[in-house]
Amino acid sequence: ASGDIDSVLERLLARPEVSYVHVRDTEAGCYDFRIERTEATS
Repeated sequence: ASGDIDSVLERLLARPEVSYVHVRDTEAGCYDFRIERTEATS
């Protein structure tokens, strides 16, 4: 479920070489949106 997706995204975006993840619709086969890593602010 969504908890699995959240943990996968966290692991991917924790990698320094990954700055974004493209999310695709598997049924339609098209690009839906992009998730970008942001810098933490204090």
